[in-house]
Amino acid sequence: MKQIILILLFCCFTTISVSAQKAKTTDEITDKQWQDLFSALQTENWDTAFDLSTKFIKQLKDDDEAKSIGNLRYMALYSAAGKVFEGKMSFDKLEEFVKGFIGKKLVFPRRQVSVKCKGFNFVCPSKETKNKAMVTAMNQAGTTILAFEYLQFKEDFDFSKYNEKTIAVGGVAKSIVPNPNKTNIVILRIYISDGYVILSEQKEEKTSDK
Repeated sequence: MKQIILILLFCCFTTISVSAQKAKTTDEITDKQWQDLFSALQTENWDTAFDLSTKFIKQLKDDDEAKSIGNLRYMALYSAAGKVFEGKMSFDKLEEFVKGFIGKKLVFPRRQVSVKCKGFNFVCPSKETKNKAMVTAMNQAGTTILAFEYLQFKEDFDFSKYNEKTIAVGGVAKSIVPNPNKTNIVILRIYISDGYVILSEQKEEKTSDK
């Protein structure tokens, strides 16, 4: 199960590194740099993942053609939550850090959609409205929820269309809230609006057939 979770969490990021090579700019992130970041995330080396993701965010422009900055922002948030879990970042520092991501585009890793919500790290339907979904993103050991991710799509989300498929979701960070109780049971809550599904070639796809 641990290996499955790793694949679901990070297979989209390896795809991104290939796509990134199509955008040749002076601020380009190399294959080696991407691989170092992926390796740090996969091994939950939160310090390295945080340092690299935040460094690469500064290298890229908001309009970089590889469209990878949204992924880097998510990686930075995810690794920051990991640092808090390990006691290497305070909740107060986390609260300051996340402020810079509000209103910015985030791209989440590829995960499997599950109508019946099989458990952690799946895209699950919301009981409230048809245009919302939720992910409970846990660490590999299953000892903490690094982030509850609340996804609000531009249109109604057709769960029957995507059930059992893996998708990546992009959107705008409407709110990012560290756990006010400052406990490691849950670290972050991330709310996105204007959500959309991303295909393998980094293209948006409508979430309904309307």
